[in-house]
Amino acid sequence: MKNRHLLNFSFVICFLIVLIFLSFMLGYHRFSVVDLFRVFLMRESISHDEILFDLRLPRTTIAILVGMLLGVSGVLIQTITRNPFASPGIMGINSGASLFVVCAIVCFHITGSFWLSLIAFMGAFIVSCLIVVATIFPKKPLSIMELTLFGASISAFCMALTQGLLIYNESAIEQVIYWLSGSVSNRKLTVLTYLWPLIVIGLCFAFFNIKHLNLFHLDETAMSGVGGDFVKIKLIVMMIVALLSGAAVAIAGPIAFIGLITPHLTRLWFKSYNHLMLIPASALVGACVLLLSDILSRFILYPQELPVGIATALIGAPIFFYLILNRKAQTL
Repeated sequence: MKNRHLLNFSFVICFLIVLIFLSFMLGYHRFSVVDLFRVFLMRESISHDEILFDLRLPRTTIAILVGMLLGVSGVLIQTITRNPFASPGIMGINSGASLFVVCAIVCFHITGSFWLSLIAFMGAFIVSCLIVVATIFPKKPLSIMELTLFGASISAFCMALTQGLLIYNESAIEQVIYWLSGSVSNRKLTVLTYLWPLIVIGLCFAFFNIKHLNLFHLDETAMSGVGGDFVKIKLIVMMIVALLSGAAVAIAGPIAFIGLITPHLTRLWFKSYNHLMLIPASALVGACVLLLSDILSRFILYPQELPVGIATALIGAPIFFYLILNRKAQTL
């Protein structure tokens, strides 16, 4: 069993390395493996090497990081809600971030990338707190369906306000439309300067709570019997989701489906529900899915590029439909 899991990890890591090479090589201007070797290993100068350092390197790094954050967030939120179709996007976290960004641009004329990233994180965090409140405070705990509908209603409410603000100030549409689609291109690594502590804290707490996360395969009575504090664990994990998904949205904008399909792909490939394996595996798989989507986004409308959020929707929607149909088939 351990050898099989090690082989699976090795395969995913090798696939990620291949995608990293392709991400550097492919685009409007193409590079060869020899070019990459000369630039990064031999420290030589080649024609258009500024594209590699100023565009491809930040783009690839951010795609990997955001994919990891969304992959881990997806596993955590699906575990604590016990809903296989939960994700930061479906639960309204992305919509909350989008609303705050549009409000900052339209109402306060804020345009700096640092401030917009910070405001996006605040929006994602506030929506996460609302989900925590809805999870903990009702006298009767919300069911899986009720919690999902609560998140969907928050998402619809935030989207309606966002559209209203854009209609109110049409001049802001062009400025925010690319951000609202989700993109890893034209992003600077400096955005990580103030977000990396939140990312590190969130990932550390995720690994620290692995034993507690595994308890969610039990019902609440069984959890209490083995010493699990259901409410406390859910509160902590939702704060972790807020940190990780909020940071991801702040860096790249709202990117759909990565947090939804990554946990399913990970469980399908690794055949495990142990979070000691699921969390790092989902991080790797999420990075692969988003990086692959970003590479494809460069060629769907070549020579123009699509925002990667549109590419992930094109890839993720069919997978999501398959998961729904397959789940229905299993319950019949």
